[in-house]
Amino acid sequence: MSTKPNLSIRAFAHKALLALRAKLNLRPQLTMFQAAQNAGLPVEYQAPVSTTFDGYLDTHAEPRFIAVNLNLPPEDQILTIARELGFCAQRYRRNSLVLDRPWKWRLLETAPEEIREKISLLDAHHRAHWFMMAFATGDQYRAYYRKHRESVFAGIFADTTVIFQFWKLRIQTWIYKILVVLALS
Repeated sequence: MSTKPNLSIRAFAHKALLALRAKLNLRPQLTMFQAAQNAGLPVEYQAPVSTTFDGYLDTHAEPRFIAVNLNLPPEDQILTIARELGFCAQRYRRNSLVLDRPWKWRLLETAPEEIREKISLLDAHHRAHWFMMAFATGDQYRAYYRKHRESVFAGIFADTTVIFQFWKLRIQTWIYKILVVLALS
């Protein structure tokens, strides 16, 4: 039996990334709360609410705040803020990696309500993960992913899922148009 410590690739990569982060002083310039404040959406905490409530974006035409449950763990509060910033960006039709073409926006507008909500939620979560990578501290980001590992796959495959839904909608629209032309002739 060998008494030498095993050197793993993961341990070596971890040490190299820590050294690079320390050397370059990589830290977010803003916290998630400051990013929301800069976007014109200050965070308001709602104290006496149920544990199932996580937060929401103000429902006015021009959102004024993001409400967050005070009883949530810090990493879930950060995700809630990031997700609501994603919904706000959707409301103003800002492009993301998922909704990045005019035809996608047009299809989203004409999609049935169920599919529109599904795509909007996928896009908002995808945007939230990018916001978290940019503005959350490393500890908050890692704590969230330790707790919600399934989100990693939802984030990775969000674009593929949305493309699949859009192609399904396009094919349904084509079939409908063909049937309408056949019925009218």
